[in-house]
Amino acid sequence: MPSASIAAVGRITRDLTAAGSLPELLAASAREGAEALGARTAVTLLWNAGREVLEVGAAHGLDPDLKPMLNEALRMEREGIAQDAIRRNEIQVLPDLAAHPPSVVLSDWLALGLKSAFAVPLSFVGKPLGVLAIFDDRPRALAGDDRDLLATLGSLVSAAIHHAQLLALIAERTALLEEANAGLEEANRLKNEFVAIASHELRTPMTAIKGYATLLQEPDLSPEDQADAVRIVGEQTDRLTRILDELLDLATLESGRMPLILSTVDIAMALERTRTLLVRKYPDRPIDLAAKPGLEALQTDADKLEQILLNLVDNACKYSAAGAPITLSVAGGEGEFEIRVHNDGPGLSEAEQAKMFDKFHRLDRTLHQARGTGLGLYITRQLVDLLGGKIRVESGENLGVTVAFSLPVRLTGA
Repeated sequence: MPSASIAAVGRITRDLTAAGSLPELLAASAREGAEALGARTAVTLLWNAGREVLEVGAAHGLDPDLKPMLNEALRMEREGIAQDAIRRNEIQVLPDLAAHPPSVVLSDWLALGLKSAFAVPLSFVGKPLGVLAIFDDRPRALAGDDRDLLATLGSLVSAAIHHAQLLALIAERTALLEEANAGLEEANRLKNEFVAIASHELRTPMTAIKGYATLLQEPDLSPEDQADAVRIVGEQTDRLTRILDELLDLATLESGRMPLILSTVDIAMALERTRTLLVRKYPDRPIDLAAKPGLEALQTDADKLEQILLNLVDNACKYSAAGAPITLSVAGGEGEFEIRVHNDGPGLSEAEQAKMFDKFHRLDRTLHQARGTGLGLYITRQLVDLLGGKIRVESGENLGVTVAFSLPVRLTGA
């Protein structure tokens, strides 16, 4: 190889090595391809194995706005010089473009005033990577020294592209692994938090039940103390049952095995039943109902609708000031109902609103003393989804909190 060619190889090696990314490498390859032959322009084409077409990666000496047009032309071309180079894995030469039929030479190249073309295949260990296409504005053949230089250039560019693509793949896989690892860490954190919460919430009623059950065995216990102990055992048993029900609901919902049993539901009666049940639980809490008469009946799962309503109203009672009124309202239209549960509490920040339906999320206990696993509203959202509806929260400073959910009038899936 002549000394000039050896110097060119050294320059090309340095230029390709200095490229910091695949786009920079493709641009450097096109530039070096044109300079190697003293040609007008060069294009680095990448092989898209999925679509089996060549696509423009970078160009030197061409208007960047021509890239979409060239990609479309390459998509249509099947017998051109670039396709021959990648198919045969050999350098292809067209010393006079005008002497070849349109099936071999893209009319777009001729329209640009290009007269000759050289296609250098780019491959690594038999795997096609693309083509370095070089064009000149004068007809010319390829001398032996130039062919050797192009072959060396093709080998250097192929190795550099393979290396850059490998690094990009490693970076992509690393990012996916880091994302997955972060997800595992978050899942592990949530698991640990849930175990701690569930252990505490289960231990509290069990300790109370055990303590008062032992107290009931005292022979000299007064009737008043006995009645009080029985009441507390009953309350703590109900609390324990609710916690276990939440855990069972969570497992069933997340396994996708929660069944739907459809029936016709009078929405006004369902709201009234919810109000009646919770007035008994919170006798000092006003729970108002606003439902217009004559509302259309719902075709849905009655038990799950009741569970949604009880969860939302109970949550509103727990997280608002004692004595503050709770309002249940319903409106219908366009094939769906919207049910709203409003309390006059202090309101929620945007951050709290965003996390309100998250699994295991509980409001700041410095503001609210309510206890729980942090599953109630998460399960509520899953049930609303199961019934084909949507749920959202509305709140703001001094505006209280409103949870609104919509349900289709007709739920057809079961």
